[in-house]
Amino acid sequence: MKKVATILICLAAICATFSAKAQNKGDAIVGIFLMKTPDTGDESKIQIYRTNSGTYCGKVVWVKNPNNPDGSPRRDTKNPDPALRDRTAQNLLVMKNLRYDADDNEWKDGDLYNPNEGKWFKIKIKGFSSASTLKVRYYKGIPLLGMDDEWQKVSK
Repeated sequence: MKKVATILICLAAICATFSAKAQNKGDAIVGIFLMKTPDTGDESKIQIYRTNSGTYCGKVVWVKNPNNPDGSPRRDTKNPDPALRDRTAQNLLVMKNLRYDADDNEWKDGDLYNPNEGKWFKIKIKGFSSASTLKVRYYKGIPLLGMDDEWQKVSK
């Protein structure tokens, strides 16, 4: 009986080790990335972080042009929820539910919010094209019908 318990404890430790290594590799996308919106050319910095549940989210931490031409702050006016239309970009959650898939070495099944359209898109991050450049794909429906983008990692 002691041998069985010892074997089970060892197996649990091995599984925990592999799980921790997979999570650490997934954390490669944690940081701040410069994103340029393809349709408008707007620039913003997105902070990607891992949640307690192990998925990845991203929030806006900087916007190049935070104000409208009249000087008033830009707001989330196209949000489908009227109660959220008064929000500014600062700390706006724009990415959620992204999970790391160690088998495919990519982050997928996430959602990306475009406040210029007030719409959520699916997002898949295929990894890095260089040490500091994420290869991002966002789409509606299937990835084949989506659009590619690159986000540059920045220090702040």
